[in-house]
Amino acid sequence: MTIFDVNPTGSGHFLTLSDALSAAAQADGPAKIRLFPGTYQGQIVISVPGITLAGMGDSPADTVITGALSAKEILADGKKRGTFRTYTLMVDAPGVTLEHLTVENTAGPGETAGQAIALYVDGNGFHGKNCRFLGHQDTLFTAPLPPKEIEPGGFIGPKQNAPRSDGTHYYENCYIEGGVDFVFGGAAAYFEGCTFCSNEPGFIFAPSTPKGRPYGYVCRDCRFTASWLSQSGSSSPSDGAPSDPVYLGRPWRDYGKAVLISCWIDSHIHPSGWDDWGKAEARKTVLFAQYGCLGPGSSTASWPSWCTSLPKKDLPFYEKEQVLSEFFNLL
Repeated sequence: MTIFDVNPTGSGHFLTLSDALSAAAQADGPAKIRLFPGTYQGQIVISVPGITLAGMGDSPADTVITGALSAKEILADGKKRGTFRTYTLMVDAPGVTLEHLTVENTAGPGETAGQAIALYVDGNGFHGKNCRFLGHQDTLFTAPLPPKEIEPGGFIGPKQNAPRSDGTHYYENCYIEGGVDFVFGGAAAYFEGCTFCSNEPGFIFAPSTPKGRPYGYVCRDCRFTASWLSQSGSSSPSDGAPSDPVYLGRPWRDYGKAVLISCWIDSHIHPSGWDDWGKAEARKTVLFAQYGCLGPGSSTASWPSWCTSLPKKDLPFYEKEQVLSEFFNLL
């Protein structure tokens, strides 16, 4: 494996991540880019298959890829930027790994900035390990896009007219923060040991799982919390708790899937758990389910009838080896 070091102080092979990616594209075989502590400016596109991007600080917070583009921004042509041109970092290649770093979009709350993607992943076999993905509305996009937009021009961006291909992603021990629909898209994504932190009212998941695909989002041993909850471990809200609710998710498209297994769910989650986004027909086709979840927000007593508790007999179907087998060869 070829190693490329990026250090903004000048002691590495490169000063910028973009230069290192250009060099990695010419490497013979797998490449690893080591990012030394510092702040790196987006927009960055990773188009090199099989590359690893690793932060070299003591914690993921020491190495930050940052941007602040927002959907409501008016461009030179008089049109809004739109959701899919706001990303800070875009992964547009298979087999990419990010580890021990932070990707953020600092455009601000969804109410003022609109959608603002931190990480856009459109590559099969993506692995995010011990990373932080920070934003507000639409923090993490797990491609593919749905087949067509609801509003004309809604998909303006780098993959608007590209063929839709299935993606399988693995997020391991990651911290993901946001507000409205802050994890969204059509990939099959397995989240293990991750923390989902709401920083404003809204919806955590907005899956657009393609019709006929067996997996959408699968969360195992994850934690669902909110920035306004006590840091002491108690679920008592602080004075800054918003009055509007947080839901576990809603269907961006009618076949959206999200399954939570053995997760901790704190008190910020609305008793209904899930919302249908006003799509009555989607109640017949979505899969929103849980098994063995704990915490003050985990009760399913007030969940709508179209959401479910997963039967124990179905658990083997949601094992990591099953969900990720098509790319990671874990079987």
